[in-house]
Amino acid sequence: MFADFRKLEDGLSLKADVCVIGAGAAGITIATTLAKTPLAVCLLESGGLEYEPATQDLYGGQTRGRPWYDADTRESGGEQIIPELVFSRVRFFGGSTNHWGHGCVPLDDTDFAVRSWVPFSGWPIRQADLEPYYARAVALCQAPAADFGRRQPPDPLAVDPTKLRYHTGALSPINFGTAYRAALQQADNVKILLHANLLELHANRDASAVEKATFGTLEGKRGTVYARSFVLCCGGIENARLLLLSNSVVKQGLGNTRDLVGRFFMDHPRGACGRIYGGDPKHLMPQALYFAPQIERREKTLQALARFVDREAGPIPDGIVAVRQLEAAFAARTIPPNFAELIERIVLDADDVIRGIYRREMDGDAVPNNYIEFEGQFEQAPNPDSRITLGDEVDRLGQRRTMLDWRLTDLDHHTYRRFALTVAAEIARLGLGRLKLPPWLEPDSTEPAELGGCSHHMGTTRMADDPSRGVVDRNCRVHGIANLYIGGSSCFSTGGCGFPTFTIVVLALRLARYLQQDLARSG
Repeated sequence: MFADFRKLEDGLSLKADVCVIGAGAAGITIATTLAKTPLAVCLLESGGLEYEPATQDLYGGQTRGRPWYDADTRESGGEQIIPELVFSRVRFFGGSTNHWGHGCVPLDDTDFAVRSWVPFSGWPIRQADLEPYYARAVALCQAPAADFGRRQPPDPLAVDPTKLRYHTGALSPINFGTAYRAALQQADNVKILLHANLLELHANRDASAVEKATFGTLEGKRGTVYARSFVLCCGGIENARLLLLSNSVVKQGLGNTRDLVGRFFMDHPRGACGRIYGGDPKHLMPQALYFAPQIERREKTLQALARFVDREAGPIPDGIVAVRQLEAAFAARTIPPNFAELIERIVLDADDVIRGIYRREMDGDAVPNNYIEFEGQFEQAPNPDSRITLGDEVDRLGQRRTMLDWRLTDLDHHTYRRFALTVAAEIARLGLGRLKLPPWLEPDSTEPAELGGCSHHMGTTRMADDPSRGVVDRNCRVHGIANLYIGGSSCFSTGGCGFPTFTIVVLALRLARYLQQDLARSG
């Protein structure tokens, strides 16, 4: 059943077997799975059933160091746009599945393995540990099961398989918040509390277990949930922030005795890696090419994905049109009747004419024609200096806002350049056009990568068997805290280069089963 905390009494106190915080893909998956069990479940959601600006503003924060922005916010040919962190997530029932790319891509077994050239790589689990949950995850995502695994587009490129490969998933048509609302409404053992913002997870005296969670509305009401187990499912940024804010007993925040909460923030860097001139859009656009594992090992790179997008060039400047008319007349050994007018147009548009002449001398095109953009999307190397901390500003609830410091490494930059050069060589070999790389991807360039993110926030409560290398164990339980678990991509040890939602759902299904078994054992 659903209830709006704003309409309930102040000081509300609830009891449950499992308290899930956050109703996105992970939280809804866990609640839906546990709805079929005898366990009493309480699901806290910060927002309501629709978008509300005041609630969304709670996601606000600041960035420092390397600018972070969602690559989708950059207009082709326009200036870089760096939105506030508030725009990269969605804070109402359904979470970011209210506005997502719908891609469902399973991780490869190589994603879970230790790679000697990738520091901090390797999960404590393998793909085989997740495969038993794939069929259920596909069903929850309502994705075509036949699309999973390796398949090629209708007209595949004859790429060198030792360099590039095909590997695709499927598209999910659903929004978790609407698809499973009715089922959760009818579940007698699940209570969903809307407009209930987590304020703190309160641990016992030695921080070995969480005793209660306090929550509140923007209007000032406060409530408490007592539960046997607590599961934080608020996303790759907010999970870390909420652990850091839960500092009544442990000053540095729950699960953070080794200063790992918030570290290893990862996204999928993405952006334009070149322009293909003379290519066939209809042939190239359906292609999605990944680095082959052989070249990753040989070149010691991260994973990478290439897509191809048809781009429209802008209008031809008036001065260049006039230059072309004059050149055509001179080639025919005639003087055009509007000679004076053409000269005037060239003079008035001198800047564009000079740039056009320079481009023509350098590249052969006075005005960029329509082109195919080579868009790269990349795995990010795990980096402890890329992190989430708490800023000095506070939100409307009096909670310190997020500070994001996004850091890329030499391995990241090495991957971008090796992948771009590999794709360029294959495009040329196959006669598919001429790929012109941007200056920052030239082998000797020292310019920073012109890439944004995908709003795929990962890694800030990473999974590891060793508490000195991660925040949660292989069962997504926070090290040292008996009944606190994390759901979502913040648990990812590495992120591959594909969409994370499918793996989020798979991990949530696995965690729901573990909770059911663990609570049954403990009575």
